[in-house]
Amino acid sequence: MYQALSYARLGQLAVAATALERAQALADRTHSQVQDELFSIRGIVALQNDDNVVAEALFRRGLALARERRDTFLESTLLLNLGVVALHREHYDEALSWSNAASRIAREIDAQLVLEKALANVGWDFFKLGDFEKALSNFEQAEEEARRLGAIYDQAEWLNDAGLAELQLGNTAAAGTSYKKALTAAEQLQNRQEMLEAELELAVLFFDEQRFDESQASCASAMHLADSIGTRSLRADPLLVDGLLLAHKGETAEAIRIFSRLEHDAQTPPSRRWEIENALANVYNQTHDFRSSERWYRRSIETFEEQRANLSTDELKLSFFTNGTDLYREYADFLIARHQAATALELVDLGRARTLQDGLGLSSGKFRLLSQHSVNPQAVAGRLNATILFYSLAPRRSYLWAVSAHRTLLIPLPAEMEIERHIRSYQRFLLQSGDPLRLGNEDALYLYKTLVAPAQPLIARNSTVVVIPDGGLYGFNFETLLTSAGSGRLHYWIEDVTLTTTPSLRVLSASPPEFQPPGPKKILLIGDPISHGEDYPALTNASLEIADVRRHFSNLSVVSLTGAKATPAAYQANRPGGYAYVHFVAHGTASRLSPLDSAVILSGPPAQPDEFKLYARDIVQQRLSAELVTISACYGSGTRVYAGEGLVGLAWAFLRAGSHNVIGALWPVSDASTPALMDKMYSELEEGRPPMVALRDAKLALLHSPQTFRKPLYWAAFQLYTGAFKTQD
Repeated sequence: MYQALSYARLGQLAVAATALERAQALADRTHSQVQDELFSIRGIVALQNDDNVVAEALFRRGLALARERRDTFLESTLLLNLGVVALHREHYDEALSWSNAASRIAREIDAQLVLEKALANVGWDFFKLGDFEKALSNFEQAEEEARRLGAIYDQAEWLNDAGLAELQLGNTAAAGTSYKKALTAAEQLQNRQEMLEAELELAVLFFDEQRFDESQASCASAMHLADSIGTRSLRADPLLVDGLLLAHKGETAEAIRIFSRLEHDAQTPPSRRWEIENALANVYNQTHDFRSSERWYRRSIETFEEQRANLSTDELKLSFFTNGTDLYREYADFLIARHQAATALELVDLGRARTLQDGLGLSSGKFRLLSQHSVNPQAVAGRLNATILFYSLAPRRSYLWAVSAHRTLLIPLPAEMEIERHIRSYQRFLLQSGDPLRLGNEDALYLYKTLVAPAQPLIARNSTVVVIPDGGLYGFNFETLLTSAGSGRLHYWIEDVTLTTTPSLRVLSASPPEFQPPGPKKILLIGDPISHGEDYPALTNASLEIADVRRHFSNLSVVSLTGAKATPAAYQANRPGGYAYVHFVAHGTASRLSPLDSAVILSGPPAQPDEFKLYARDIVQQRLSAELVTISACYGSGTRVYAGEGLVGLAWAFLRAGSHNVIGALWPVSDASTPALMDKMYSELEEGRPPMVALRDAKLALLHSPQTFRKPLYWAAFQLYTGAFKTQD
């Protein structure tokens, strides 16, 4: 067994396989008590061979045996390894479940090395899910454990990772400190790979902070380390930074020479090629060669899209080279500067729609940048009789496109961090049961003045507004903004307009203006599942809500799946495409970076109790024709509330499956207020109100009540998403 593990670590996989065959034969013949450990080692060897499917199956078999024999140490390591497999497969929500379970057991039995690794894995899970605060906390805990254990190699790696999280949070000084500590630890071990990563991160950080001499010094060190390791591809990143430094100094000809050489070098990693092409575009823009600049902007996006399917998780490692978002943004900035705001809007929307399609596994055919299949935003606004507010947030320049049937306004906004600072502050206030209307909350006033007031000339009172959010706006409810426009009295914006949210213009343009689900008004009620521990606790008043919703339908129109019957398989077996309404009373999770990892938390079947998640990847395969899907995850999400998007990823999956509207929760709320809100909403639906109006009326009923429920904490968590996807490209 251990020979096999050693050979695998040395890269001698064929020899390892032979040793494993001998080990398995001996174990089978002797009915060995270490079969569970053998499954673990076979899984590790499969991982070394990049066979995630086989590795997962082996780890699961080992886990079942370890639990049967009550070997808690081996159980913790197998849970850890299952988390690694899920991380490799980019199933971040699932990875988080495994890693958290490993961490809990490791703490209980004082398995310090397992705990250290599990904490770091949890950090990466949160990082990939977009919750950088929790990612940072776990990286810091992992680094502390590594320091106590004297595991300096791990310490350097977790410090580098902590720097990445700090940078995402805008804490550049703290990021720099983490990178410097990582460099010191790596130097102590003379680990050149970790030294290179730390120096490169510092070079990028210093460049962004305009500390160009320090950036040059770190870049030179990174170049030297790449040369000493002897892998040509490692030179690409330091050379790219060197070219940026030359361009800053005005040495544009030399910068173009470096970028062109990198672009033509077959050894340049594909994931860096679009960054190089984007750098060429920026330099040509700097020299006022706008034709060449536009050509390279387009080339960079086309290269990125062609190679998008090949992205691996490691490509997000360096903060300076994150993904393709900046490519779209910088080209959009170029177009806006060239007075082509309408084209810029189409471009940004295309990038957003492509990201969503990729996340849901829908991309097909050859990518075309700004093809003939364009969307006319004003025509869409006119068809829906609505005003569209399209937001694009960026570190330096943010924008709002306000679109009506007859006019489009381009409105500059503050930098992303400034907007998100006020959003975070206001969200904290709301979640603490604050009363912004009574106190005149400054963040609510600022956000209305900044995000909505400039577009007010296009927004009639009592009209419909469709918000297409970006960044931190995904987890924010615009209905809670404060304004005194129109009436002169301070009030929530929900009193002026009916709001809905959609992922992109292309999604909205595919939505039919009128929608009638086929057949009678039937409802599939599913929820009140079996509890899954502290992550997904029991839903106290779930049965009450199910009973309240059921009252609005005849017995012949209701199919109810509750308790142990509320399984993912039961959802699929009951053909949800035949229902006008689908209502979940269950926890839900969403992944910001991987929408397919979004899931409704149901009950697991007796034979497979861990299979309790109805994943988005399965939802999109089950065709719907529902007028409304409601995910009433309203009683608290345990420790699993992700920053950034609430249930947007999950809502997208139901929209793609064919539901015309989806209601999801942005935060956990009271189990006393939600049944009342849902009861009122279904009463309005009975009267023939469309879902967006019914939900708004239900919220206004709580808002105007004399009770505590008037506070946004109780009525603003639920948000409606609209815009059914086309069934083909």
